[in-house]
This record gives sequence, structure tokens and C-alpha cells, in this order.
Amino acid sequence: MSENIPLNFADGLLEIGWGIKYLSLHKFISGDVNKILSDLNLKVMEISPARINRYDLFYGFGGIVRYILCRLYSENDRNKGNNPFTPDFLSEVYNKSKEIIENGKHNNCPETYIEYILYYKNRKDIDPPSVYDITVLPYWSEYSKRNKDLSLTGVIGFCLEFIAYQPIINNI
Repeated sequence: MSENIPLNFADGLLEIGWGIKYLSLHKFISGDVNKILSDLNLKVMEISPARINRYDLFYGFGGIVRYILCRLYSENDRNKGNNPFTPDFLSEVYNKSKEIIENGKHNNCPETYIEYILYYKNRKDIDPPSVYDITVLPYWSEYSKRNKDLSLTGVIGFCLEFIAYQPIINNI
């Protein structure tokens, strides 16, 4: 694996890995995706989620979480026990995702963090979260109380942005 290509979702290895998994899921390519992406999975697990302080989808932790989610989508892999990530790493990602949502640091991809939190807590098939799922998350009421701005740049904007991303989530 090239060390010259950045590990991000905008123009790096995470985007390439996500693309390979997407093409495989939709039967555009065939092959052992776990084997193809094994080096990338190891590189992702070298990351310490606790040390990351950029949270956006394209260059931050959001892209890492989006890649992890796409790797966890395959029911076939889950049933065969082919989870490419260690339980400890997934736990660290869960804790960081929870912290990001609870502290309102989610930037442009709250649905990614919420989707991962719900996956981790339920350990079942990954479904896009609903607005109800957001409102029952721990600290949601504290977040909405802290953010008294009910305009499009506040709580209402957060929920509308979340709803707007729903079709994207359904297509990975």
C-alpha cells in the first residue's frame, strides 16, 4: 500500500476502499473484498480515535467511521464472522462517536456518527437512523437545550440536514 496516498475520504485510501466495497455490494466487481482491503483495514486500526480532533466526513473522523460502516454492511460477512475490525477498535470508535455527538462536534456528518452508535449498541443490521433515533440518544435533550437557536442554523437546521442526507445513507 502506498504511503504517498492520504488516508482520508475526500481523495484518499478510504474513498478507494469505500468504492471497492460499494462496487462489490452492487455486483459490479467480484473477488474477496476482505482480502483486497485487508491492508487498508489494518492501517485504519492503527488510528487512535481518541487522538483525532477533526470530525468532518472528507478529511476527519467522519470519513473513517463511514468507511468502517461500509465494511460492516455485508450481512454475508457478518454471518461468516468476517468482521475486519477488532472489538477493541470498534469500541474506541463507538466511544469517540458518542463523544462527538454528545458535544455537538459533528460538523457535516452527524448521521454517520449516529448510524455507527446505533449499530454498535444494537449489533444488528445497519439501518439508517430516523429522526426519532436522534432524539432518544443520550444527551440529545441537553444538546437541544444548550442550543437555543431554533433557526436553520440551529436545532432545526441540524434535523433538516439529517433528513436531507437520508437518501445518501440508503445508498451507502
